[in-house]
Amino acid sequence: MTEPVGRLHGAVRSATATLHRTAARWRRRPPRDLDLGQVDTDGFTMVQLLDETDVRDVRAVVDTVIADNDAGFFASPAHAWGDEARRVDQVLKARLAGRLADLLPGYEPFMVAITSKPRHSSQQIKFHHDWTYTDERRHHPVFLWCPLVDCTAHSGALQVIPGSHLWSERIRPSRTLEATEHLQGELEPLAVELAFRAGDAVAFHPGTLHGSEPNSSPIDRPAITIALAPQDAQLVHFHLDQGGELSGFNVDESFFTLNPYGQPPAAADPIAPWSTALTEQDLRDALHDGARPEEAGR
Repeated sequence: MTEPVGRLHGAVRSATATLHRTAARWRRRPPRDLDLGQVDTDGFTMVQLLDETDVRDVRAVVDTVIADNDAGFFASPAHAWGDEARRVDQVLKARLAGRLADLLPGYEPFMVAITSKPRHSSQQIKFHHDWTYTDERRHHPVFLWCPLVDCTAHSGALQVIPGSHLWSERIRPSRTLEATEHLQGELEPLAVELAFRAGDAVAFHPGTLHGSEPNSSPIDRPAITIALAPQDAQLVHFHLDQGGELSGFNVDESFFTLNPYGQPPAAADPIAPWSTALTEQDLRDALHDGARPEEAGR
C-alpha cells in the first residue's frame, strides 16, 4: 500500500474506530447536543433529536401521508412534490422549530421530508451523496436523518462512509445517473452500520456518502430527514443535463418541495458554477489513487 493510499484508508479507519469506541454510549442514547466538529472531521455524528412526545407528534403527521403507501421507499420531495410535500415540510418545521433552534443556533431548516420504508421491503438505497445546497467554500448544510421507530441495518437504518465528504470539493448536482452508480461494490465495505432508538438521529454533511439496506423487518420504518443551513447562506441548486452541461441557480427553501424532484427551476436567477460536477472518475481517484481526502477533486 502506497503512503497516500494508506492516509486515505487511515482516515476511514480512524473515523470507524471513533464510532466503535462510543458505540456503547450511543446504545444508551446519544447526547442531546450536536458535535459539529465531528461532522466536519468524520462527516457524521449521532445525536438524540426527539423525545417521546416529539416522536409521537411527528409520527402522527407522517402516518397521514404514508398510511396507504405499500409501493416501497417513499421520500416526500420525490414522490409527493408539490402541495403535499410542502404541507409536510411546513407542519414539521413549525412543530420542531424550538428543538432545532436549540440544537443548531444560527441555522435554519430549509427542508423537512418523510423518508419511509415499508415492512418486508426489498428496496435498497444505493450509496450516494446529497446535492450541493450552499456555496460550500464558505459554509455547508447539516442533514439530520431520524427514524421514528427503533432501527438497525436489518430494518433499513442509514449507513454512512466515514470521511467521504472530504474526497472531493466539486459540485454535486441533480442528474440522471449518480456518480456513485457503478462504485457500489467498492463503497459498501467502507460503510458503517448505525443503530437507532426512535428519535435518535445521525447528523451528516451532505457530501457524506450514505445508503441503506432493505427493511426486512416486520414493521414499517418511518423516518424524517431535516436539512439546515446557516441563516445567512444563499440556497442554490445545480443541475447536470444529459448533454453534460452544468447549470446553477439561486433558489429559496420552497424549491426543494414544490419543484419537480431533480429538475432545474423553471424560473430562478442563474449563477455560475464555481467548479465542475463531481464525476465517477473523481471518486475512483479518491478510492484507488489514494489522493489525500482534503485534496481529492480539487
